[in-house]
Amino acid sequence: MLRVWCIVSLLLLIPVFLMSSLFTVNPFNRFKPVSVPKSFDRTWLMNEVLEESHDGMDWVEDGKYFFIYSENYPTRLDTVKYCHWDEDEETWIPFLVQSITYDASNEYVTQLNAAVSYLGMIFPIYRGTYNYDNQDRLTQAVIEFYDDDEMIWMTAFRINIVYISNTNYTVYNYQLGDDGQNPQWYRQNFEWDAQGRVIVEVQSVSTDSLNWTNAERSFYTYHPNDTTTGDIFVSNVAHYLPLQSIYDMTGTEYFFGMVSEETKQEWVDPDWVNYERVLRTYTAFNKISEEFKHVWSMSDWADDYVDLFTYDANNNPHQRTSSYRQDMMWIPEARLTYIWGQGTAAEDNSAPAVNHLALTAMPNPFTGSVSFKVDSKATQPLKLSVYNTKGQKIASMNAKTNSEIVWDGKDSRMNTVPNGIYFLKAETETGVRTAKILKLK
Repeated sequence: MLRVWCIVSLLLLIPVFLMSSLFTVNPFNRFKPVSVPKSFDRTWLMNEVLEESHDGMDWVEDGKYFFIYSENYPTRLDTVKYCHWDEDEETWIPFLVQSITYDASNEYVTQLNAAVSYLGMIFPIYRGTYNYDNQDRLTQAVIEFYDDDEMIWMTAFRINIVYISNTNYTVYNYQLGDDGQNPQWYRQNFEWDAQGRVIVEVQSVSTDSLNWTNAERSFYTYHPNDTTTGDIFVSNVAHYLPLQSIYDMTGTEYFFGMVSEETKQEWVDPDWVNYERVLRTYTAFNKISEEFKHVWSMSDWADDYVDLFTYDANNNPHQRTSSYRQDMMWIPEARLTYIWGQGTAAEDNSAPAVNHLALTAMPNPFTGSVSFKVDSKATQPLKLSVYNTKGQKIASMNAKTNSEIVWDGKDSRMNTVPNGIYFLKAETETGVRTAKILKLK
């Protein structure tokens, strides 16, 4: 058992959010679907993430993540392998392997299994099991670690989300202590703005799940371009939280929305005291460009950490570089480099890059009709298609780029489509662009 816990500690397999707020995660792309319908015949896929550290002189490779997609659903993430470089064999050797199981809709993760290859043997490490209600909202997540001495699974972390509505819910966490014993309970209560976004999160702690004391409090301020609603946020939680261990390690997802400032306080009886602040800036495409972390020092905020983000010509993440503050200087510490390909129904990851297309939908979410616009440097014939979450095409339209197209929310049979998530696909002779839209009452 001790060996397993040591491996887990070294790999940081327990995500940061397990130790504090449910929603404290690494930011990056906003609203990129985990699962894309099979009918989308081409989309960008993350194939690899190179992890490097800085030795004071140069960048040194630490490891690499390989992303493997389903044979039957080529754009659905199936397995993630973390590998180290074998100098003798001159190849990447898998060390940590995480496999993903989805429900019948192929959209929601029901189980995540992780195993470590160590000294020529395979050790199961942890597994996550996820449950949803009839509205596809995540209601429970259970993380278990394998005790190879007793040959049993031990519950290390459990989360329950109790919904009254999509803008009224409470989160309960249970987790073992660092020594595998002395469990604690955590509870998150929230305040929301008129848009349904979380603006205040208050965490309480208990040793018996009955008597609660204040622990931590967070305040969230959103970028003016943010269009997140309570429904979108709840949907993001259901899609992203089950894969949080992967996202924390690769730094590729954030489901809160475009948070521009996040301030954290801890309870020091009898009052709240500042201890951390994160400031984020965004690009013209609403992608995060900088994230500055500050710590409270006596009476003011002091620089602590910074993440800088760059993107490739197709607006996909290229690099995330992390530095820490020391002696009035920023010292580089870690870097992630993202390698992308394009997937098709035949797994054509070698397809050439498409010309950039900017696809927007307004309003999003929508109630009756929604306007689409595809911006391109050239005016070209354009085909727009709308798909449901089962991958079925329900509507299609023809137009030209740089023009506005209105969809009345009806399918090809002129029936009004029900509320829910839909996927928009824009095709020209030189490129394809996809987006997610949400219909509400």
